[in-house]
Amino acid sequence: MVVEVASGDPTAGAIAVRKPALIEAKSMAKILVLVATMTGTAEMIAEDIAAAHCDRHEFAFQALEKATLEQLAGARTALVVSSTYGEGEVPEPTIPFFNLVRESRPDLSGLVYGAVTLGDNVTYPKTFANGGRLWDGLLTERGATRVGDLLVIDASDPADKSELALRWAGNWLRLIEGQRATAREVSQ
Repeated sequence: MVVEVASGDPTAGAIAVRKPALIEAKSMAKILVLVATMTGTAEMIAEDIAAAHCDRHEFAFQALEKATLEQLAGARTALVVSSTYGEGEVPEPTIPFFNLVRESRPDLSGLVYGAVTLGDNVTYPKTFANGGRLWDGLLTERGATRVGDLLVIDASDPADKSELALRWAGNWLRLIEGQRATAREVSQ
């Protein structure tokens, strides 16, 4: 697997992860993976998804606390993976960017995305997994279109979190591929 710093595109500053044999694949659309985490669990889930699907998709990672409005507005496809902090907030390091997106009101109508949210239903049942729901709501409010269902992962559930995420991601990526194919047909 190759890890490189991407430049010259909306994901500049992000880390691109892909297999060497696929570097020249022009038909592969880049998926901007936006990670909001406090403990690293959301990042681990995002990395597992990319590793399992990097043979067919190019992923560029960006921590949401270091993201820019230009990256977000310039992306065509994104995957948001967010944990929940405190009593239902986005992770603390991402609060400034969350507020910037909310206050700047960028037009995200060209963005399609999927979202994964993590939380603990035993400790915080009233605000369970709300961090990712907040990101989901904000992106939708700004005109982005979520493709597929929101994946909600419960830290208190004994199920393998990566396995759940990989199963969901396979379905989500098929939906994205179908949407791209339909868009190509319509434009021809």
